[in-house]
Amino acid sequence: MGWRLLTLILVMLCAQARSATLLFVANGDSPEHREFLARQRQWQVGADLLALDTVEAQGTRLMGLVVWLKSAPSPRKSLPARVAAQTLMRARSPTLADLCQQVDVVVAVAGDAARAAKQNCSIPLLMVLVPDAQLQPLLEQNRGPARTAIYPTADPVANLRLIRELLPKAATVGVLVSPQRAELPSLRAEAHRLQFKLEEITATNDEEAVRALRSRVSALDAVLLLPDLQLINAWSLKPILLMTIRQMVPTFGGPTADYVRAGVLAAAVPDLDRLPAQIVAVARRLASGVVPAPVYPEATRVVVNPTVAGVLSIVIPPTWNAHAE
Repeated sequence: MGWRLLTLILVMLCAQARSATLLFVANGDSPEHREFLARQRQWQVGADLLALDTVEAQGTRLMGLVVWLKSAPSPRKSLPARVAAQTLMRARSPTLADLCQQVDVVVAVAGDAARAAKQNCSIPLLMVLVPDAQLQPLLEQNRGPARTAIYPTADPVANLRLIRELLPKAATVGVLVSPQRAELPSLRAEAHRLQFKLEEITATNDEEAVRALRSRVSALDAVLLLPDLQLINAWSLKPILLMTIRQMVPTFGGPTADYVRAGVLAAAVPDLDRLPAQIVAVARRLASGVVPAPVYPEATRVVVNPTVAGVLSIVIPPTWNAHAE
C-alpha cells in the first residue's frame, strides 16, 4: 500500500506548478517502501526528484524522496533547486536533519518516519498513514514547527450514512466507545440528522468491549465500529463478529478493508488512489505558512463483504458492487 500511495503522490506533485520543496520519508525496512523506491528510479523526472536509499535519523533507517515542484524555488532558500540536488547527491548517507534544511515541508509516511521527523526536523510536518494511537502524541504541540495530519481512516460519520442507506428501517445503532472519544460530537449530530438512536456502549479495553456488547446486542439494529484499536483489535474482532452475526445484527466500520474481509458487512475506507490530491493541497498550505487542522481523507470508497450480506439476507445496492471485497 505504501509504495502505491507514494507513487501517486509524486505523479500529483510533479503535475503541479507550485513554489515549494517537499521531502517524503518512509521506513527503510519496509518491503513496500523498497518496492516503491525501485519504481521511482524508473520514472524519469529529471532534476525535479531525488531518491535517497538511506536517510540517517538517529538510528532509524529511512528512505527519502526530495521533490521540487515545477516552479521557482522558495524565496527563503539560498541555493537553487538544481545546486541543492547536486549537493545532496554527493552525500553518501545524508541525515534527515540535513535534508530538512533544504526543503519547506517534510511529509512523513507512517509512524517510524513521523517520529523521526518530529525529532530531527525544524520545519512544518505533514503526517499520513500514521495509526491513530501513534498520531495523537505526535500532534501534541508545545513549541516548535507546525504539525498536522491526514488521518489514516475514513470519518466515522461516513459509516453511519452507509447504515442508513443499506438499512432504511434501522432505528438503533450501537457504537463501542472509549471515554472521551473525539469523534462523538460529530457522530451524535449525524445520528440525529439520520434519525438514529445512537446507543453508546462505553468500555476501557477490548475485554470490556466484548462483554458490554454481548449484553446489549439483541436490542440493536446495527453496530458501528470506530477505528479504536484499544477496543476493536485482532483479539476482540472475532467474538464481536460471531455474536453480531448470530444475532443477525450487521456490523459496519473499522479502520481498514481487512475488517470487512474478516466479517464486517461494509465500511467506508480511504481511497488511496485519490488521496494524493489532498496531500498536495495540505502540503502547499503548510509551505505557505498556514497550519490546517488534522483532517480525515476527503475521498473514500465503500468495501462490502458479500458473503456476510448473504447470511444476513441484506441486498447490496448495485452501485456498491464495484467496490465489494
